[in-house]
Amino acid sequence: MKIGAFVLGIIGGLFALSESLVLYGFVIIPFPKTQPETAQLAHVSVTSLLISVLALAGAGMVMSKPKMGAYLMASAALIMLMKWGLNALTLVPIVLLGVSAFLGFLEVYEAYKQTLPVSPLRKSSVRRTPTSLKPVKSDSPLGDEFFKE
Repeated sequence: MKIGAFVLGIIGGLFALSESLVLYGFVIIPFPKTQPETAQLAHVSVTSLLISVLALAGAGMVMSKPKMGAYLMASAALIMLMKWGLNALTLVPIVLLGVSAFLGFLEVYEAYKQTLPVSPLRKSSVRRTPTSLKPVKSDSPLGDEFFKE
């Protein structure tokens, strides 16, 4: 699951990076920065670049520290969703980053589940049938003749 989270995170981060470059290319470059509308949009391109860097950093980190990488990718997806909403440009990066964050958290859960101690009731995975059990002698009120073989 680490590899799946890594690959999907890289693809989602690259889609987020391409979205930020498209936003910069179509909005910031053609219009001069002296116009107030374009000056307000200048922070959008910087924010989108930072979000894509956050997503790519999380994807790179998910192999060594899956929990931290999953947090970074989930936060990048949530920031992108809250900042720009779900539209044609943000749909693919948000979904890919969300799925990769889920896979990263699932890897953390699987690693945690393997460290849990074995239950004393289930010491082995072999199931015992009633014919393989031998009676145990004890101080029962029925006496030992109940346990004769």
